[in-house]
Amino acid sequence: MIEAAKTFEEYLKKENISGFQVREAGDDRDTAIFESEVEIEGRRLPIVVLIDATAYATIRIRLAQNAVDDTNAMLLTGWLMRQNQDSRLIKFYLTSDTTILADVVVPHNPDAFDPDVMTSVLRVFIRDITKLMPDLAMLLPEE
Repeated sequence: MIEAAKTFEEYLKKENISGFQVREAGDDRDTAIFESEVEIEGRRLPIVVLIDATAYATIRIRLAQNAVDDTNAMLLTGWLMRQNQDSRLIKFYLTSDTTILADVVVPHNPDAFDPDVMTSVLRVFIRDITKLMPDLAMLLPEE
């Protein structure tokens, strides 16, 4: 595990932040994956923090799976495009299997990783997604 990921893992332990499972991806970027879930609007949403040897870490939340059907495609696409225009922090993606992801990319120095910055961004990210979920939930197909 790279030093930045070790620093983040130690920070989580020191601050008593539980709920993250850590694993290594085994890729050429030495990616460490911190996995957890957040509950927003009654939904349990998977969240990951990806820290690797590059100058960027990513925080990703899977907002919905099978999000598009014949009735919501245009409205949902419009909503996602508006969010991407309005948000400087979060970028939204619709994958080929109609999963909606939300990402925040956090620049960092791998040799001087600051876990306080990462957890601050994580809190803002969750706060902002929490505010947006009621509107998104109205556009999603019934589960």
